[in-house]
Amino acid sequence: MRDWVRSWTRTQASGMHATMRTPPPTMDWNVLGPRLRDRFDGSVPHLLFRCDEVRTDGTAGGCYLIRFMRLLGTRFPAPGEHRAATIDVDVIDEGVRSWCRTYVAPGGRTLRLDTVKTEKGDVIEERSGLLAIMLRREAREDRLTLTSERFDVVIGRIRLAIPRVLTPGRLIVEHRHETDGSFTFDMRLNSPCFGDVFVHRGRFDDVRRPMHREIDEEKRQ
Repeated sequence: MRDWVRSWTRTQASGMHATMRTPPPTMDWNVLGPRLRDRFDGSVPHLLFRCDEVRTDGTAGGCYLIRFMRLLGTRFPAPGEHRAATIDVDVIDEGVRSWCRTYVAPGGRTLRLDTVKTEKGDVIEERSGLLAIMLRREAREDRLTLTSERFDVVIGRIRLAIPRVLTPGRLIVEHRHETDGSFTFDMRLNSPCFGDVFVHRGRFDDVRRPMHREIDEEKRQ
């Protein structure tokens, strides 16, 4: 009996080790249209986007949420602030990209938000300051949608999951391709009780256009 238990334990441990080593399935970027694919699949090492006005709206709860996020090092404009913005994207490693957002108020005051996005199969981890958000990806030809699955606080090697009941709701981020070649960035924090408590939206143009692998294909369509 004891030998059987030892054998079963070794088999289970071996199976768990093999499962842990198996990489998660990667999203098929080819589902996206060529413009969106070049912007987000990491094939172009450096990208720069610009928006004349990013609108930020929300409820009183959204204002308190932004204050809390700023304590964790995630600095979004507060509801009611409308600013020009640039996004600077660099590839750090395979599946890892940095996004540097710079918001400029009418008076010239700037606000900077740095995030690192890491691909983990169909999930992307977005980290800024002490906050890490796990986002599930869904791709269609004209849009890429990210929906939050988990919020964590990361301090050094310590990672603490924020209980679902304490999170403000679901974060939904959508990048939508427009017919003029720009894309709309739409981020909403949706509360099951109060609806959209925070909305962050802007229409961005390519300042440094990606090298479209299939630009001729797009002209033919």
